[in-house]
Amino acid sequence: MGPADQVPVPRPPRGPRGPSDDAPPGDSGSLEPARIALVTPNYLPSLGGVERYVRFTGTLLGAWAEVRVFVPRPPDGQPRPSGGTGESTGGLAVTRLPFRTIFGERVVPPLELFDALEEFEPSLVWSHHPSVNADFAGLYARLKGCRWVATYHADLRRDKPYGPPYSLWESRLVGWSDTVFTTTEHYREKLAHRGAPRDRLVALPTGPYLGDGVLPLPLATTVAEDATPGPHHPLLFVGGLDASRSYKRPDLLVRAVHDLKARPLDVRLAIVGDGDRRPSLESLAEELGVARSVEFLGRLGDEELADRLRSAWALVLPSDSDVEGFGTVCVEAMTYGCPVIGCETAPGPKLVADRGAGVAYPVGDLAHLEAALERVWTDPALRGRLSARALTVSKEYQWPVLAPRLEGVIRRVLAG
Repeated sequence: MGPADQVPVPRPPRGPRGPSDDAPPGDSGSLEPARIALVTPNYLPSLGGVERYVRFTGTLLGAWAEVRVFVPRPPDGQPRPSGGTGESTGGLAVTRLPFRTIFGERVVPPLELFDALEEFEPSLVWSHHPSVNADFAGLYARLKGCRWVATYHADLRRDKPYGPPYSLWESRLVGWSDTVFTTTEHYREKLAHRGAPRDRLVALPTGPYLGDGVLPLPLATTVAEDATPGPHHPLLFVGGLDASRSYKRPDLLVRAVHDLKARPLDVRLAIVGDGDRRPSLESLAEELGVARSVEFLGRLGDEELADRLRSAWALVLPSDSDVEGFGTVCVEAMTYGCPVIGCETAPGPKLVADRGAGVAYPVGDLAHLEAALERVWTDPALRGRLSARALTVSKEYQWPVLAPRLEGVIRRVLAG
């Protein structure tokens, strides 16, 4: 749902501010704040789209509710946060639970999860899918009669043999919740088609996560009207370079640079992000003879990334699967007047293209990606129109607009 390797500065939630703020809607006499359990497959120190979504929305709700994250412990070899079970991480209280690895997934035994939730006594369970742990959390909510909100981020990868049937099962399961959030209409329609009650499905996109939602200024592009693409205004890729995010397909982008330079077009590409696949991508650029045209920047701070988005000719998100549940970096790019080029299979690039702020190409062979890149790279006037439209459209996808809508749904669910 956002750039996987951009780590914002944590901003801890505000504590309860008095009985009127602590009490859930419809219960103004209560002195206890609502207790919200966020059950998610991954959390800090891992930082992908789902992790950032959980952290940001949990912090938002922490202004008036007691919020706790329930997540499997980090796997062996991954850095562990300081402190023990129940430590505060990223501004939110976290309970890390033992797990068993089943089909490559970290699954908390249901009794362990139930006991932890029982001790917390949540008023509302907010489960983040796809995740077996989130499934168990939803069943706990139904068994205990507490409120249940689910967010369905995206289907599992289809190369996992159990992916399609599991996605169908989860689509039915989340339909038992009080409300299901999706980040796009695309997934709202998918869940409805699979049998989830349409009246419980709420499509609400994410806002930008840069600066913890307080975006580095200025919110504008630094690409002048008479500028041309090149080293100072390259194409930009932002995302994790690890095996688990291979669906983002930065390898396709490196190959496209090679093919376009042979036409010849002096295409330049900057890649923001890091992960275990970075060495192989750097080797690929060397083998194809485009190492001088592809710059690997590693992880960047929020202000550095904002500067890159301001000066990029276009953001390219070549994810060729809707496993890319949204792609929050698309919204972040629009905020800085950066057009988006991406495969129409991924919800984020398609949404941006439909709003006239980018170009979406059909899924298929490498030629479709190259044609879209060539079209924008060689037409500064087109790039300028897309940039102007991006700055206009981005105003609809900011947290001051989106957060009250999300919070309103949660409050209504709590009120019953």
